Amino acid sequence: MIRLLAIVFVALSVPIDNSVMAQNADEGFHTPSKNIWCIYDPRGTQALECDVVQRAWKDWAQWNGGSMGQRFQIQQTGLARAINSSDTMMGTNGFTLHYGSKISFGSITCSSSTLGLTCTNKSGGLMHLNRSFFTLNKPIPK
Repeated sequence: MIRLLAIVFVALSVPIDNSVMAQNADEGFHTPSKNIWCIYDPRGTQALECDVVQRAWKDWAQWNGGSMGQRFQIQQTGLARAINSSDTMMGTNGFTLHYGSKISFGSITCSSSTLGLTCTNKSGGLMHLNRSFFTLNKPIPK
């Protein structure tokens, strides 16, 4: 009985490494077509970033090791924007956000439909992504 209490005491006094748990807390998802892949970073920026894999437009800036044109970001507040990237989210862990489904990360809400992925925040930021076009911070063309 004393040995059992000593083991419980030692087990309870070991600190938990929260940084390891935080590294595994990124939440990712993709559309059913697997053409749009997104990851939310709960640490740091608390932003949602999404890649459009197959797209009708060309990257509009390229440099050694990166480009701009495939990745978009929306934060908890402020406007959505295109950001540079040198990698891809395609094939990362995550679940399928089925058409007609929504998901929220704080003030960011995304909805998936056959017309693409639309993500908004409560301060007016908006990004709509699909294979044919993208729209940032203005009404989605019909």
